[in-house]
Amino acid sequence: MKLPLSIFACLLLLCSCGEVREEITFHKDGSGTYDVSANTIPMMRQMMEATVQMTAPEGETMDSVAMAAKVEEMVWKDFPDKIDSVISLESDLTPDMRNDPEVMALFNKTTAYMKGSRQEGFIKTGVKFDFDNSEEFLSFMKMIEDKSQEEEQKNPLGKTKTELIVTPNSYVRTVAYTDRPDNDDESTALARMMLQDMSMLTVLNFPKKIDKVDLVHYKVVERSERSIILKFDMLKALEGDEKSEIRVTLK
Repeated sequence: MKLPLSIFACLLLLCSCGEVREEITFHKDGSGTYDVSANTIPMMRQMMEATVQMTAPEGETMDSVAMAAKVEEMVWKDFPDKIDSVISLESDLTPDMRNDPEVMALFNKTTAYMKGSRQEGFIKTGVKFDFDNSEEFLSFMKMIEDKSQEEEQKNPLGKTKTELIVTPNSYVRTVAYTDRPDNDDESTALARMMLQDMSMLTVLNFPKKIDKVDLVHYKVVERSERSIILKFDMLKALEGDEKSEIRVTLK
């Protein structure tokens, strides 16, 4: 069983952006939402700044205020005042997919979107999946995992395997490297450099109060009775031998 490629492509491409936010919400009846998005503006801002510097006439310098203003205009010039749109995935459905009720059930609960504005300071591109129970959530996440394992192109950050356990009283996610990157490889060095400017957040919302949280390669950014925001340190995960882990126990 396969979902349309663009859903997975969108999810995987988000990982190359500067600010990635993954939010998972569980309700009392087991239903919930999985929403992963990336603000593309910081990455575009960096690219435009580099462009301005490279195209400046030789010997000419631009003060920081003028540089910032020019970069902002370049970043936003092709965007409308406000974006709140759904990205259609219908064209990616093959006849086999349309005839598979399991695929269509998942497809109909998956939405790709783009939203934001200059006033808000972000343009988010994301994918949202609404699930009826934890089994459906696990099934969707497993297919994402399987698709990422199928990718033939070598990932400079290596390949990982994720294991998920979700019960009414716990959430456990463990990520281990199955193919660590070659530290001497030029593309790996470039990828590591990019990671220094990345922010990867995981937000977990539960119907019960949180009792205990154990983390490896994550740190708590914010915590309330039923929610927690975690920041992932990918560089530590790359350089260490331990598996990355989130283990949350509920009361």
